[in-house]
Amino acid sequence: MDLRQIIRESVQKALRKFSTPIKVGDFVLHTANPRLREVILKNGLQPQVGDSYSLHWDGEDNLPPVIFATNDSNNAYNSTYDDDVWKIDTRIAGVEWFNDDGIDDGKAIVTYQPISPSSIELVYKGTPDKDDSDNGDFWYKKNHLKESQHVLNEFITNNEIYLRDYLSMSKDAKKEDLPHEFHYFFDDFLTETGTEFHMPKETRPSNYADEPEEEVDMFEDTIELMTWLQNNDREVYDSFSEYLYEKIQNNELPISDSEYPAWSYFDDSPKLVKNQWLIHFTDNANEIARDGFKFGVDEMTKLGLTTQLGEFDKKYGGYNFAYLLSDFPKYAMGNYSRGLYKYGKEVVVFNASGIKVWHHGDEEPQVIFYGNTATNIIPITDGENSKWAIHNKNGRIVFENDNLEKVVSWLTKNYQQYRSNF
Repeated sequence: MDLRQIIRESVQKALRKFSTPIKVGDFVLHTANPRLREVILKNGLQPQVGDSYSLHWDGEDNLPPVIFATNDSNNAYNSTYDDDVWKIDTRIAGVEWFNDDGIDDGKAIVTYQPISPSSIELVYKGTPDKDDSDNGDFWYKKNHLKESQHVLNEFITNNEIYLRDYLSMSKDAKKEDLPHEFHYFFDDFLTETGTEFHMPKETRPSNYADEPEEEVDMFEDTIELMTWLQNNDREVYDSFSEYLYEKIQNNELPISDSEYPAWSYFDDSPKLVKNQWLIHFTDNANEIARDGFKFGVDEMTKLGLTTQLGEFDKKYGGYNFAYLLSDFPKYAMGNYSRGLYKYGKEVVVFNASGIKVWHHGDEEPQVIFYGNTATNIIPITDGENSKWAIHNKNGRIVFENDNLEKVVSWLTKNYQQYRSNF
């Protein structure tokens, strides 16, 4: 036996000694790169030292090979990639499990023993090299396991579903409600287009007994008129809809930019982002980390240009904006020569689900999330010797660097190890 093997076995024995053997449930979950699927189906799961494992321990040599799993039959580890999910029947596997001392969440477990193909089942097929933000069917297929809807609902709320459906409406669906929203331009429509229209009439009893009934306009304002047109005169209603749609597309309505419907600012291909690390720029990072996203826009139709909205529109909380970690290096910088970002001098990095969509005005991809769903909020503020720093709950610097990308990368790689300190 060579020296390298002796060292490896020594480290393995040490880790076995200081790890805590535990009793696990009948089923645990393991995630793996889909490219390994055929090998796993043939050979089962084999202990190994993968890239993430090595990075977690800063590239330390002589790490013992292990198999990672989650002691939870509903929630697999979120690697942020569209990985395969394997269900391990621990009764058949017959291996010894230990707490993963590197992740203090009560669910992360490891084994040092191989697991046979007969004790595993592929319960979700991921997509090789595909980030889950582009995947419309993350985690389990909807009806594959009885727990799948629970997993889906844990990360996606009605707020995300409503916004996705709103932004992805067809042209006809967008046009259908415009006359109700902008009913006060009906007279302008009639004048500009030369449309002939006669207000519907109704007869009403006279106030005097000796006078006949009088004929009057059925509606005193255009609000109720729009409902009548929608049900009784589709030709005029549809013409008014088309008139408003063209005005909006050409930015010709005499209203403030913030009053334009939000869908006019975004593309019509929104994508669900499920429980991702996101980054939000601000001047109040510590306050957000302490109190959460207290402010936000709760009316999704007003999300097109929120910078023009007042405090009243944001004081009750609601939707906010962020970037995917893969997008902010390219799009968030406001002044490259001075190293300044567009939306604030500080940032918070956090987990949340949302809708990724392209904003035409800002010319960038944005993730719109509902503020009260953000978790694991970590502020990144000024350092002592560097521009950006992460502090622990006692105010001491855990990591700092002049490059924000490096600080964010360090945080996401080491969060599980240091989470109890934040």
